[in-house]
Amino acid sequence: PYYNQELLDTLLKKMIEKRVVFEMEPALDRKDAQTTFPSYFLLKRYYELGGENVVISSGAKTVEELGNSLEEMYIMAKDLHLQPGYFQKRKFKKIL
Repeated sequence: PYYNQELLDTLLKKMIEKRVVFEMEPALDRKDAQTTFPSYFLLKRYYELGGENVVISSGAKTVEELGNSLEEMYIMAKDLHLQPGYFQKRKFKKIL
């Protein structure tokens, strides 16, 4: 692969240690939820190393796109065993 697995794991572990939460966003230009930012692979590795939480974003650039693929993002988070949520006063709050 084109990435350095050891470096990637080091960065992900540091993120988890510092309680940094990924924002999971669909690639709306693909018109499906099969591609996300960050990638499915990266989200899966984040979980494998101990990451638990994600914030789900619609990625909308227009009002018409608002909410596109939102349901698919929640299903993907569940499949990855990640807890969707939001931040309130700098504290992560779980959804569902």
